[in-house]
Amino acid sequence: MLTFLALVVGDTFGLFATPLRDEAWTLLQIGLGGYVVGRSGEKIAKVLQQ
Repeated sequence: MLTFLALVVGDTFGLFATPLRDEAWTLLQIGLGGYVVGRSGEKIAKVLQQ
């Protein structure tokens, strides 16, 4: 995810010769969504264990 952060920042400031492809944005959305769901699941699991 940190690699994608660097790519997004570089793309935003125009540091690359070609912009990121749509597939890269889709992969970033899937990765971020998975991270959010995973973290939420961890927090819910802790509450249910108590």
